[in-house]
Order: sequence, then structure tokens, then C-alpha cells
Amino acid sequence: MAGKTQHKGEKSLWDIAIDLSAVPAYLEGEEANSASEEATLVFLGSQNSGKTSIALRLSDRDEQTKRTIALEYSYSRLNRGSKLSRDVIHMWELGGGTSLLKLLEIPINPSTILSLVIVLVVDLSQPEIMWVTLETLLQSLRSRVDLVLKEIGDVSLINTLQERAIARVGGEHRVRHSGV
Repeated sequence: MAGKTQHKGEKSLWDIAIDLSAVPAYLEGEEANSASEEATLVFLGSQNSGKTSIALRLSDRDEQTKRTIALEYSYSRLNRGSKLSRDVIHMWELGGGTSLLKLLEIPINPSTILSLVIVLVVDLSQPEIMWVTLETLLQSLRSRVDLVLKEIGDVSLINTLQERAIARVGGEHRVRHSGV
């Protein structure tokens, strides 16, 4: 550019823009390739275990908690990185402890399986029902996810999900899969 003088150590407007748009190291990989991400969170647990409180805190809302009836939906938009993109979190909360597990087919489906996050909330103040609740929830989740994977029928998707789980949890843990 003729007539432009730039002193040593100074950055041009373009250099600054490039620096600001650089992806932080913790976002490198798949997450860095898209402008915004969507995730589906499903909160499960025994009654009065704090599922609503966690969901409200996550979405940075200061509301009075109320009893969850059946399956409730809410969403939140979160800024990521330089605030140029906003991620959407779809939050589903299953009320009724283990009595309404059939409703899991609404938030856990083929369109949400890749972005699904399960939040199991355990009430340690009720040890007499804690293990039964936890085992019932885990068994229902496994059944629902297996059914969705069978419905999709894509072996490469199943392998991708297993690889992501191993990367998240670590290679020393064995990923069990029940015949999909």
C-alpha cells in the first residue's frame, strides 16, 4: 500500500481483526469450525433433587423454582469466546422422578443424539431410594439411546459416538454397547 507507513511493532487493522478472530486453543477442532453450536441437555433425577435449580443457574436466570410437572422445556443462549457467536442450549427437565420415563423419547431422538448431554441429579439426602432411582434412570437412558441408534442404523455414527465418549472419558474406560 503506497503512502502507508507502519512503525515496527504496530499492527494494522487487519492484523488486529485476525488476532481477534483467532480461535482459542480450547475451541480447536470440531467446535471451532461452526459459528454457533446447539446442545440438548436432559436433566433427570429424583423428585426435589435440585434439577430445576441447576438448570436455572446454568441459564443464568434468577427465578423462583417451582415443581416440574411432566417434561418441561426451556432454552438459553450463551456467548462463546469473543461473543461473535451465540450457542443455544435446549434444556429438558423430566419431573416425577422415575414415573415419567416414557417421556424421554421427546428430547432423546435421532435429531438430538449427537448433541445430547445427560445430567443425572442424585439426592444424597435420601440414600434409601438413591440407588434404585439411579439404576432405573440409567437403564431407561441406555434403552432409549440404543433404540435411537437402531432407528438411525448408521454404524459410522455409532463408532463416532463411541470415539467421542472415549476421548471425553479416557481410553482406560471401556465403552459398553448393548448390541446396536
